[in-house]
Amino acid sequence: MDVCQLLSKLNIVMRNGKNIGNTQENAWCSYDILLHYENLLQLSERKLPVGLAQVVFSSRKREFNPDRFIFHGTPSAFSSTDVKSENGKQIVEVKYPFPWGEDVIERVTNYGSKPIEELEEKRKSFLKGKDGRRLVLPHVITSEGILEGGMLAYLLEAYQSAVVPGQKGKRKRQVSFL
Repeated sequence: MDVCQLLSKLNIVMRNGKNIGNTQENAWCSYDILLHYENLLQLSERKLPVGLAQVVFSSRKREFNPDRFIFHGTPSAFSSTDVKSENGKQIVEVKYPFPWGEDVIERVTNYGSKPIEELEEKRKSFLKGKDGRRLVLPHVITSEGILEGGMLAYLLEAYQSAVVPGQKGKRKRQVSFL
């Protein structure tokens, strides 16, 4: 298959993709993006792995109290993880120990093959892909990163404060970012 054929198939995928809006028929993930899975599977000639990506901007504003930004020292460890299992899905949360307490900066969720099974049942279509010679249903894995938390953790890791001797024997605080 040459590049022109691939681009024409991709154009068909984009034009024929059906969007049902912001309906959340299933609570596991964005249903809109999975509607394009069947077209993508045809484009890749049913060979796995394939991937779908969606960039979502959330305009939710987070309000901080000014006293939350008083730093008493340098944060210690960058991250820790928690693994939770609920409703047939596994959730891994990456947390950062901010000065005001631990907060989630990224969440990775493994839904298994259940969303594809539900879509296959609803559409009455064959959605299995080839992994070598076997036909399998792929797993749905979503990654959700919180930009403001990630950037703040990055800045806090670079933040260093030290008391150094200054002129005339006075001590002064020196702040630097690495």
